[in-house]
This record gives sequence, structure tokens and C-alpha cells, in this order.
Amino acid sequence: MLILKRVAIFTVGLLFLITAAANGAGEKDVKTKPGPKAAEVLEEAPKIVLRVNAVELDELDLEGMIKTLLPGASVHQRLTQEKQKAIRVKAVDRLIIRELFIQEARSQGIKIKPQEIDKQVAEIKKNYKGKGSLETFLKKNKLTMDGLRKELEKGLLLQRYETKVNDEIKKDAKKKITDAYIEEYYNKNKERFKEPERIRLREITIKADPGGGKEVWQEAFNTAKQLRDRIDKGEDFAKVAKESSQDPYAVKGGDMGFGHVGSHVPELENAAARLKVGEVSGPIWSIYGYHIIKLEEKAPPIQRTFEEVKDAIRGDRGEAEFIDMKYNFIQDLKKKAKIEYLIPEDKKEAEDAEKKAKEKGKK
Repeated sequence: MLILKRVAIFTVGLLFLITAAANGAGEKDVKTKPGPKAAEVLEEAPKIVLRVNAVELDELDLEGMIKTLLPGASVHQRLTQEKQKAIRVKAVDRLIIRELFIQEARSQGIKIKPQEIDKQVAEIKKNYKGKGSLETFLKKNKLTMDGLRKELEKGLLLQRYETKVNDEIKKDAKKKITDAYIEEYYNKNKERFKEPERIRLREITIKADPGGGKEVWQEAFNTAKQLRDRIDKGEDFAKVAKESSQDPYAVKGGDMGFGHVGSHVPELENAAARLKVGEVSGPIWSIYGYHIIKLEEKAPPIQRTFEEVKDAIRGDRGEAEFIDMKYNFIQDLKKKAKIEYLIPEDKKEAEDAEKKAKEKGKK
């Protein structure tokens, strides 16, 4: 699902600016206008990669988004090409969503007061303390305070608008999750609320070093066989386990408590499946050594009632409906927008992702 990350203090562009500008990167909105001398040192303008309702987004915007998904300047060098490609696809999509949200915020008249931006600037200056003044940093990297404030405004618009959208969608999702909805979901999915059969085992373990060789394993087997013989002759399993077992359950007389299928070592579960309550099996080999087990109890499957699970269903389905509704909300925004991919590979990846999403929705 496409869920936009919440932006706190920094916008994507600003985050990239603060973390990467020292390495020569910048952000197009915060560059100074080139004068006669500045034009000589400014690099070639960054390539435009997207247009969202005619608003241009360049490769530095995209790199900034990628860095929010993969923090660290050298991360790209440690990733496979396939992983880098997947991250780029995700970053392109989030960059589009970010721009659409900012545009929607402005079209709906959401305003950011100058005092709010002042507060953010003060916070940045506070965090920048000890590294020289923020103004010096900006000047050194051919950036402006005005551009910085614009980026902060975008971040606050994005945060304000997404909060508004989330609140509205949560209300709609909550309205949908009625008592009738929950009961219908329960009746259609009763198997999901069925606790499987559980078994309670006692265990004795005699450990063997996996690399210890044949003699070590033979010795462990012989010890386990002797313990099994004592139990077969009438000694109490719990007493033998407490005295001789080499696992954490020894202090409890080998009592492992109740466990569902899949919660025990496979070799033990296979052996336990053939036992009746009260019976003993072993020695049983596993990668840990040799085991002796006793089946103490069996608890049959339990169908949890509607009353027991209705609150959990309400929470789970409310979250699921919120995710679906937000996804659909974002898709509707995209359909109404004019989105131009200026890099052919980005366009193809976006089309492939949309195709897969549609196919998944049909299943």
C-alpha cells in the first residue's frame, strides 16, 4: 500500500539539503540567482525528471527522496542494481504523492504562518550549533535563507494536509466498521479465529556438539538411552528431567507447557503426533542432541466466540479499511493530475506497477 511518510521538521528537499549539500548537492528552489561571477561556478542545472500538474521536479528532488528511504551517502554502493531500481521506483512514486499533497493543501487554502516557519528555523539553528552558523553554511553552498524557508513551508503544508486527510479517512473507515460489518466478517472467516490443537510436553535433552564427531554423538545417545530405561522401569519423568536434562526446562521437571503445532522442534512434534497422553518416546535425534519426551496433555482446537474477538476485529478491520481508503484516495488524486515522466524507464516502471496493482485488486 502507498502510505506517505509523515514529515516532521524537515521536508524531503530540506533533509537532502542539510545532509548532502556539503558534498556539493543542493536544491533548485534554494539556489541564488546567478550573477556574473556566480554563473561561472554554478554547475549545469539539474535534469528535470517529472512534471506534476506542470510543476517540475528534478533529479535533486528525486535524490532527496531516495535519501529518505536509504539514509547514508554511501548506501547506494552497497546495494544490488535490482534493489537500487526498486528504491528509485518507490522514490518516484512518493515524490509524486508529496507534490500532489502540497498542491492540494494550497488549493484548499491551507496557510502556514511566518511565525511557524520562524520556529522551525530556530530549531534548525539550535541543532546546527557547534557546526558554525547556519547562515555561513547556506552561503558556502550557494543557498539562501529564503529558499530554506520555502522548503520549510512545503514541509509544514505537507504535514498539515496529510493530517487532515488521515483524520477524514479514519472517520470514514470507522463509520464503515459497524457491528453488522464485524459480525459478517466473523461469520465469513471463522477459521481465522480458531485456536489449533495444543500439546503439553515434558522433555529431557542430552546435548551433543554438532561438530564433535561420531563418538560424542554416540555418548549422548547412550546417556539418553539409560535415562529412558530408568523411566521405563518406573522412575518419575519429572524427577529424571530435573536431575539430568541439559535444557532450560530441567528446573520445571522438563515441563515445556502448552504449544501449538510448529512451536516445537520438528523431530519432537513428529514423535509427539504418534503418542497418546501419558506415553513416552525417545531417544529422538535433533541438531541439538538426543531427547526423550512425554505427552502430558492435549488441548483440542477451540473456536473463539464472536464476543471474544469482536474488539480485535474492529481494530484490525478499521486499520485495513483506512489503508485501502487512503490508497484509493491517492490513486484518485493521480488520475485527476497530469503526471509527465521525462525519464522513459521511470514511466515504464510506473505503468508496470499500476498494472500489477490492478491485477492484485482483481484477485
